[in-house]
Amino acid sequence: MECPLEMGGRPEILLEPGAERHAAECARCRDWLRNLETTRQALDLWQPEPVRPGFDRALWQRIEAEEARRWWRPWRPLAPALAAAAVLVGAVILSSGPEPRPLAEFAEIEQIEQTLSDVQMLRDLGLTQPL
Repeated sequence: MECPLEMGGRPEILLEPGAERHAAECARCRDWLRNLETTRQALDLWQPEPVRPGFDRALWQRIEAEEARRWWRPWRPLAPALAAAAVLVGAVILSSGPEPRPLAEFAEIEQIEQTLSDVQMLRDLGLTQPL
C-alpha cells in the first residue's frame, strides 16, 4: 500500500480494513493514527457544561430580533430590478424637460427679414466683405 499521507493527504484511507499493515511499516501514518486515538480519548472524557437556565428563551429572542432587523431580506432578489426601474424613471423625468422654443418666439420674423435686407443693402454698397 502506498502512503496515503504522501499521495495527496487522504488520511481517511488509514481507517479502512487492511491499513494496519501499512501503519506498522510507515512511521508517519503510525503517528497520525496515534494522534487520532489520543483525540478520540480526549473527546470521550470531555463533558459539556450544562445549559444555563433561560438559554433557549434568550436564543430565540436574539433570533427574532435579527429577523426583525432584516425586514428587507425578502425584497433582496428584487433589488436589481428596482434599481433599474429607478434609473429608468429618473431618465424619463430628466429627458422630459421643457420643449425647445421655435425661433419665432425669440425674434419676430419681420425683424429677421429687415436685418437680412439691411445686410444685402450693405453688400450692394460695398461696405461689407462677402462671407
